[in-house]
Amino acid sequence: TDRQPRRSAFTEDIGMKIYYVSHPYGGKQKNEAKADVIVQALQAEYPDVCFVSPVHAIRCPYSKTDYIQGLDYCLELLRRCDGIVMCGYWQGSIGCVSEFILARELCKDVKTADELLVGTGWDEAFAYARGEEFE
Repeated sequence: TDRQPRRSAFTEDIGMKIYYVSHPYGGKQKNEAKADVIVQALQAEYPDVCFVSPVHAIRCPYSKTDYIQGLDYCLELLRRCDGIVMCGYWQGSIGCVSEFILARELCKDVKTADELLVGTGWDEAFAYARGEEFE
């Protein structure tokens, strides 16, 4: 379609903002795939924002990396971002909740993927953003 991308959810026009995309992972391929769909939709809708997914950016083997060390990598990446986008059923993930708490402590902008993707036509991404399955 010829629909224009959204930009209104990110209010400042001072350079490109970088947003950390928090999504439950647990080393599961299906969660990586869901995060990928969400990030692609966000990037298409908000081309003036750089979305960074730790699932894709941090490439150490999940099963061979100490959980705390892996979480430290994620939290360090989050510290370098302007804000965070919470996705899926993040409230049930220790990692996502840790990321949310750090973002709040650092006064980062906190958004949810479902609020950013509502009404965009990205039905699969919207379902995953809400923690639902897509058929």
